[in-house]
Amino acid sequence: MAPKAIAAAGQPDQVLNAREVAARTGMGKDYVYAHAREFPGSWRTDEGKGKKRIWRFSEAGVEAWKRGKRSEEGEGKNG
Repeated sequence: MAPKAIAAAGQPDQVLNAREVAARTGMGKDYVYAHAREFPGSWRTDEGKGKKRIWRFSEAGVEAWKRGKRSEEGEGKNG
């Protein structure tokens, strides 16, 4: 069973797949899969075809990842 993610405001979090994460981050789907463990609130589940384990992502976690990436990019420009 997938964990119930809670967004910062206490509202239920949206569950995203890799394609949706790629669209929201501007990264390719291959990048999302290769770095899936870096996204807060990501997990693998047995709901795919033939019980293949697939990644699911917390929308709040993806937004936190994006904020962290923007912060890292800002530090790199000033440092």
